[in-house]
Amino acid sequence: FVQDAAKPVKRAISAYAGDFNDRPSERASGCDGIVQANLQPSPQFEEVRKAHQNFHTEGLNLTTPVLRLKISNERFFTGTSDIRASWKLLKDGAPIAEGKLDLPEVPPQGSAEISVPTGAQQEASSEYMFRIRFDQAEKTAWDAAGMPVAWDEITLPWGKRTIPVPAAAEGVKATLADSGNTITLNAGQSVAVIDKATGMLSSWKTEGVELLQAPFQLNFWRPPTNNDEGAKLPRQLAIWRHAGANAKASSVTAKEDGNDAVATAKIAIPAGESEATVEWRAHPSGQLSVSATFTPKGQLPMIPRIGMQGVVSSAINLASWFGRGPHESYVDRSRGAWTALHQMPVANLFHGYTDPQESGN
Repeated sequence: FVQDAAKPVKRAISAYAGDFNDRPSERASGCDGIVQANLQPSPQFEEVRKAHQNFHTEGLNLTTPVLRLKISNERFFTGTSDIRASWKLLKDGAPIAEGKLDLPEVPPQGSAEISVPTGAQQEASSEYMFRIRFDQAEKTAWDAAGMPVAWDEITLPWGKRTIPVPAAAEGVKATLADSGNTITLNAGQSVAVIDKATGMLSSWKTEGVELLQAPFQLNFWRPPTNNDEGAKLPRQLAIWRHAGANAKASSVTAKEDGNDAVATAKIAIPAGESEATVEWRAHPSGQLSVSATFTPKGQLPMIPRIGMQGVVSSAINLASWFGRGPHESYVDRSRGAWTALHQMPVANLFHGYTDPQESGN
């Protein structure tokens, strides 16, 4: 009784149908909206907004720096006199040119063609994206002036992005050391340790500070969604749940490759006769890159996820990437995210759904 009395009387939680002992219920399907109980939008919000926008842009001729575009207006009764438009050109995710758009009057359910001189110098080794945005020109009863009401992104056929190489470090060469149970890759102030028992990264220090709180491991599992549970997949796919954590290295070799130090692990995975090859490469700059090849073998059920999982220090609190963002997107829910060089706190990468989704771990 004393322990119960010490508990707080109220505690905020995210709940859904069934959590209130209400039967029958739709359980998690009762909170499928795009705004959650805490009044915060879910990542689906941006996808729905994109799908409902009234203005659309189509490329007619994108081969030259002067782009020829078609603007369509899906409104039934209103033209575009209340809309202002702007554009931005991105090279490998970074803006290189932008401007205001001289938007013609586009009638309801009509379209118009325009030309946009970007002034860009095309390079075949880079990827170019053209983004156009439509904003509310004046304040309305429902929108502030300048509120975005539509946008589109067009990939230009000018080139293909060259994958960045690790930064050079003049006069520095990565080295390795084999201690019997581990292989250590040294690159200046960066020291990575590969565990020979698992073939995975067990320690990574920069300037003497440990970056890992738990070793990396292969991972083939994720929390089941409510659809997974309805299809009884947690039981059918159970062989994958601990396959990554229980994987063992059959061999780990190391060599110096030019100025890099490389450890290569062959890993046996306890799911049929599945196997993986993981290469850890230390660069003179202190950067550590990893590549992996996974081969499932045997009569196996589908795989919930293929990847790695580990725990890094909370001091590593910023993530940056080139791709869609800034919010979470998915293969069939990606139109509401745009391509750029994004950066945000690591904690913001994960969205706390009331019921686990495939982004969980």
